[in-house]
Amino acid sequence: SRAHYAASHYLAALVVLDAAAPAGDDELDSAVRAAASLAVALARLDGAALLLPGDRRPVEIAHDLSAWPAAHRRLALVQGGVRAQLSGLGAGTETLVWVTASDVAALPRGFERIPAGARYLVAPRLPEGATAAFTVAGCAGMVVDRSRRSAAA
Repeated sequence: SRAHYAASHYLAALVVLDAAAPAGDDELDSAVRAAASLAVALARLDGAALLLPGDRRPVEIAHDLSAWPAAHRRLALVQGGVRAQLSGLGAGTETLVWVTASDVAALPRGFERIPAGARYLVAPRLPEGATAAFTVAGCAGMVVDRSRRSAAA
């Protein structure tokens, strides 16, 4: 089916919004805004997908951004306490951007299970000692390299 194909083929970029344990309302707001900004920017480059809390399948957003208005409305309704559902993800992604509203002392659960090339963690506050590679909407983003991924469990 078309829906199965869309969820199972290789994605250029996947933005996952994790609202499971927000540090607070401001952090949740920052994470939602960061996920929105990143999804639009990445969609304009090569197309992207956005996995919202509670969804099993990501919303694909093509270059023309035709799917963006519906995704934007859904982002406005995100509430804290809802975990990202990783079981419905397909073959993999070139770039994984995990956006969380939590205070992160370690890498999020499930981060390792998503097949990806480049990986980024975006949060209102990064783990102690982490270096921000970029900032977006009140959040900082860091590259998660292979050595850190294998050391984190």
